[in-house]
Amino acid sequence: MAMWQLGDQAHIRAMNEMQSLMKSPEAMNHWMENKRIIFEALEND
Repeated sequence: MAMWQLGDQAHIRAMNEMQSLMKSPEAMNHWMENKRIIFEALEND
């Protein structure tokens, strides 16, 4: 919320993307799965 209040454009874009994703369970699941894969790959580095 603080970043939104400061007008941080990167955070505002991310918030808007998340709001759009939350409208579609399939899109949200796809996004979450991709983030999980990226996170798990980082653990191995």
